[in-house]
Amino acid sequence: MRVAELLVPPDEVLLVYVHVIDHPEGRVLVDTGLTELHPAVADIDPRLVPLTEWDVDLAGIDIVINTHLHFDHCGGNHLLAGKPIYVQRRELDDARSLDDHTIREWVEAPALQSVPLDGESELLPAVRPVPTPGHTAGSQVVVVETGGRAFVIGGDMAAWSKQLVAA
Repeated sequence: MRVAELLVPPDEVLLVYVHVIDHPEGRVLVDTGLTELHPAVADIDPRLVPLTEWDVDLAGIDIVINTHLHFDHCGGNHLLAGKPIYVQRRELDDARSLDDHTIREWVEAPALQSVPLDGESELLPAVRPVPTPGHTAGSQVVVVETGGRAFVIGGDMAAWSKQLVAA
């Protein structure tokens, strides 16, 4: 689901998406997007898609996986307080300690239940966060296996179309 657009100088538009995995053992939300404006990102003029346009009941989400903790991936975490939020330990440590990594109060919002991971982990059968350091040192993708195929939800593995190359 598209939850925001960021106007990145000089004239690029970065679309912000979140993903819902309907799994027989629970609903998973991968990233939580951006749900409110913040002065730290005013220069990129975020355009938010109202939550009323989301086609998901947040109360029905069982777990959250953040691919990384940049503001446009964790800005809605506060809406899921009390739910486990899985993130690589390195990413959580960096978000809590490095200046300019994210909007720290969004990572430290009250009642958040951040669950640090140390490497690949199977959270539900066929749903695995896998570390992919690059965009940030603690980035991860989510591999979902279904119907004999594997799909990857990549966060910001390729934020711009020019980063994609034909294999």
